[in-house]
Amino acid sequence: MNIVVGSAFRDTPRWRAERYFDRVAALREHARAGHSVRVVAAEGDSADNTRGLLAEEAARCRLAVAFPECTTGSPRFGSTEEPARMRALSVVGNAIFGAVLPEDDVLVYVENDIQWDPFTIGSLIDAALERRDGIDIWAPMVMAGEAFYDVWAFRGLDGARFAPFRPYHSSFGERLAAGQPLEVSSVGSCLVMRAEVARQVRIADGGALVDWCEQARLAGFRIAAWPAFLVQHV
Repeated sequence: MNIVVGSAFRDTPRWRAERYFDRVAALREHARAGHSVRVVAAEGDSADNTRGLLAEEAARCRLAVAFPECTTGSPRFGSTEEPARMRALSVVGNAIFGAVLPEDDVLVYVENDIQWDPFTIGSLIDAALERRDGIDIWAPMVMAGEAFYDVWAFRGLDGARFAPFRPYHSSFGERLAAGQPLEVSSVGSCLVMRAEVARQVRIADGGALVDWCEQARLAGFRIAAWPAFLVQHV
């Protein structure tokens, strides 16, 4: 099995790059013998030596890394829903999806400031490959301490955004306490999917991952958030 871990980078400090590649290396060790893990680093518009730093860290961890072109010329944005930022993120996201190769089996699309463990991602990889419960795209719950973090991208089938605090979305009900998956219309920050999905779907209208999830659903793919698995925004 060939696993791709794809992330966006811009003006990344060394400590974050080190932790990122350590996590990917841990996933490689967690994977069964004979499985490969490589990184797609969508780096563009950095004012520092981010690309060189990422190459150094990949070499340190003995990981292959690809750098798809994703320069947008956009200014640095804070955490905002400004359309210009969404358009820039869409270019970067499509660069990651476009770098998935025919021989790849699974894509882990994860923001570089998310802290995750190999068991969580490995479990989501298994679910994606099995297409468990008919779901093609799996996401853990993305937390910031005790609060839910990704309130922009995670949305229920009714289109309503997740809230920062439990139960996060009205559809969860008893599923939340039981840690059972909830089918949703959109997720973000961390997605795990069969590579076939990544090869078929692109962001179409500049709406970043919300747009991508809409296109995936239009193509017949299904998405779920799984509260039994947590990652942390750091």
